[in-house]
Amino acid sequence: MRPSFSSYVGAAAIALIAVVPLPVRAQDSDRTRLFSDAQTAIGGPAALSPDGKWVVFQVMDSPSVSHLAVARVGGGPLQAITPADSWAQNPDWSPSGDRIYFLSNRPAAAGDQYYYGMEVRFDPATGRAVGEPRQVTTDPAVAFVRVSPDGKNVVFVDARDRRLLRTAPVAGGESRVIARIPMRSGNPVWSRDGRFVYFVTNEVPQTRRVLHRVPAAGGEVEVVSTELPAQGQLLIGPGAEIFVRQEDEDGPRNRRFLVYDQRGRLLRTIAASRNTRPTQVTADARALVAVEADVVAPTRIMPVEGGAYRDITQPVAYDWVMRWSDDGNTVYTWTEQDGKSVLAAIPVQGGAPSRTFPESAQWGAQGANSRFVFQASRRDGVSPRTVVAIDLRNGSRHTVTETAAHTGTFPYGPGGTWAAHEELYYLERRGDWLDVRGWRGPDAVRTLHSLPATLLGRTNFAVHGDRVAWQQERGDSADLMIADGENAEHRRLLTMHAMPGVNEISFSHDGKLLALHYSRGPGSPDLMAVVDPSGVAPPRIIDTGLSYWYWPRWLPDDSGVLVVGGGSGAEAYIARVPVAEGQQVVNITRSDPASKWGFEVSPDGRFIAYPGEIWRGSSVWRMEMGDGGRQVPPE
Repeated sequence: MRPSFSSYVGAAAIALIAVVPLPVRAQDSDRTRLFSDAQTAIGGPAALSPDGKWVVFQVMDSPSVSHLAVARVGGGPLQAITPADSWAQNPDWSPSGDRIYFLSNRPAAAGDQYYYGMEVRFDPATGRAVGEPRQVTTDPAVAFVRVSPDGKNVVFVDARDRRLLRTAPVAGGESRVIARIPMRSGNPVWSRDGRFVYFVTNEVPQTRRVLHRVPAAGGEVEVVSTELPAQGQLLIGPGAEIFVRQEDEDGPRNRRFLVYDQRGRLLRTIAASRNTRPTQVTADARALVAVEADVVAPTRIMPVEGGAYRDITQPVAYDWVMRWSDDGNTVYTWTEQDGKSVLAAIPVQGGAPSRTFPESAQWGAQGANSRFVFQASRRDGVSPRTVVAIDLRNGSRHTVTETAAHTGTFPYGPGGTWAAHEELYYLERRGDWLDVRGWRGPDAVRTLHSLPATLLGRTNFAVHGDRVAWQQERGDSADLMIADGENAEHRRLLTMHAMPGVNEISFSHDGKLLALHYSRGPGSPDLMAVVDPSGVAPPRIIDTGLSYWYWPRWLPDDSGVLVVGGGSGAEAYIARVPVAEGQQVVNITRSDPASKWGFEVSPDGRFIAYPGEIWRGSSVWRMEMGDGGRQVPPE
């Protein structure tokens, strides 16, 4: 489960796995630099003012503190317009250009982990804030608030209950619910005349997105389109007329933006670098505003007990750690070499890679064990995926399957990893059934259990030996289920309030415990349930103290679970969650202020390896779409 800002900070940060530094390019006819600074870390979207003279964006002061700043298009000093004393994100200009609306935790009381709609008045003549920021919503919001075309109201999804779509007057006053929306819905935008609000629902199993609209005064929700692209983050333009999806291409540096209309027809493709993301469609739908980040993340080693860290790679790329060698002397890391992505075997003590695998490297590998690296074909939301295994001894390739499920392909194995154990687990759809399968080698494949295919995209799976665990929605509740073998009866271990999204489940190494996200209902913090798979001992519910957590990795002795988590803003650290009573959750990476979005544990449980972010500046660009963003192409 991600925090309320996840729709752009969390996802963007995860996307930075593939970010590499690029030289500043010269402007060309379809790309204009609006702002650039080697000292500024832009952590979220940028937005161009209605008159096109100013650009506003979020500046990260630290992983937990950020403020909004503006710069004049064409040059001029950067000017802060909100204080650097909290977290501010996702600015949205008023139609008149003299107010900026945004989300912040500044009004939050102690212990309140939510974000609220705020307004700051702006003087377009001087580029300065007029007065202090003012709270405009008393209810917390998910990701952002969007102001209406007449500037009188904002629309947002309620963070306490994400099934509620609300509007609130910017002058102050109570919000009201205009619609009860399906789970996994968001991205509300106003129609150009302000009479309707559009929103998008991500249907499971991620085969389509549905565009809905509801009268701004409240009323019946209606379906507008079922043809939007199903995969990837989706930027919605003014009036929900065009939609932009980013797609990473092969290699570490290439990305493209795909522009669609409401019927899902491709209008235009725009080439970009991997470290660029679209954040706004201009009001006339003729251009995109995009943020380009110069971020690297060398591979670092730190003791699990905390303390000093060591870099074992140079800060030249955004590394991603795949696994440790069985003897703990080597870390296998995806990095960059000569402009190509490679899997490098890096000595823990530092130095040049002992081996690289460029002949079989492909950006986006899914996991690795002591013998194989596993890769899957690109996910499109519909087609089965091909999974291949690359032998680390000789580089040979083996096809695991050509019919893996199109989403949620890899269940967690013992300890909470995809493939660090000797067996790779994957999902394969067979008509109305979903097979959980295990692969040890070309001639060693087995089916662990078969479940209804309707579960695809609705749950993660965890495997230990012959056991398979998963979650199953039942009304507003979710059950943790387990089967003890291929033909075993299903047992219910736990029932809780259903949570938005797909929640991670992981077995301890010895199979005696299960860890998973736990919710007490709307507004619940991200708790952890530790469950006895035999069903004998009662579950233990742990208050992690984290706004969010993910990436559960059990310590080798099963005394606790390491997770990526954080509090406010884009804070992302590695925490140890003990399973024994009376022990406290500990931030083990507090000595390193860098954000950390993934890690792996050494075989002896004494160290972690992770990519530590280093920001080296940001820039904002206007990317022209011409009539491709406005006109419908011929049939």
